[in-house]
Amino acid sequence: MQNNLSTVGLARDHLAAGTKAALLMKLADDPEVLARAARDDCPIPTPHQRIGYYGQDHFGYWLSGLSDLRTMREHFSRHFDQIRGPILDFGASTGRAARHWPMEPEGFEVHACELTGRMVDWMEHHLAGRVVPHQTAVMPPLPFADDTFGVIHAFSVFSHIFDAEEAWLEELRRVARPGAAVALTIHNETTWALLPSLKFRIRDELEQNAEYRRIRAESDIMPDRLHLEQSGVSYAFYSNAHVNTVWSKYFKVLAIEDRAHTYQSMVILTPR
Repeated sequence: MQNNLSTVGLARDHLAAGTKAALLMKLADDPEVLARAARDDCPIPTPHQRIGYYGQDHFGYWLSGLSDLRTMREHFSRHFDQIRGPILDFGASTGRAARHWPMEPEGFEVHACELTGRMVDWMEHHLAGRVVPHQTAVMPPLPFADDTFGVIHAFSVFSHIFDAEEAWLEELRRVARPGAAVALTIHNETTWALLPSLKFRIRDELEQNAEYRRIRAESDIMPDRLHLEQSGVSYAFYSNAHVNTVWSKYFKVLAIEDRAHTYQSMVILTPR
């Protein structure tokens, strides 16, 4: 019987199974990645603890965190000569990406903020010594001093934040050091264009939404800023123009990289 601290074992327990995720297969064949998986002594959460992500593809789940970290670092390298910690993973779930930072050559200090208590408990129990978890609230503040972090990232967080958009942008700006590297993923026009052909839950959910169907029927153009709720899930969409206008009050917008996080785009920022 599973409980909130259950695991599916270590990454190396699932090497033979590989991954069924096409986008991760190249990474799964990399000898350096396989060696990294073999020495990772922190377990993998059950599908329940990771909100169903990757289902029974446990190695795929582990790879996805590393893939996002590498993609983000590649984009950072185009704008920053060097990145420095500490790291903040904002909306960390059960540490999918956060767990990989301390295994990087720099050995970064990592803090992981998460709203859901059972996920924080899981990280405290299984990622102790690698990640420092913090339970946070729906609204700011975060439990950190000004100018704390050299890197901040949030995967699939601002794709669900709407009413508190600017409150959280202002708060992330507060805890970011001068010159910090920041990566936040969003649903933007590229996501909107991809939606009808996506093989992800978001398409199935939104196709049940009357407002989404109405907007699609009237025009293929995404509104500048849009909030949709379906099956208890909040979906936020922000146009590139909105990001360049509103987010630039808090950060310099260095780039918007389409499809950098599957169907989401990655906004690369640094504090003003």
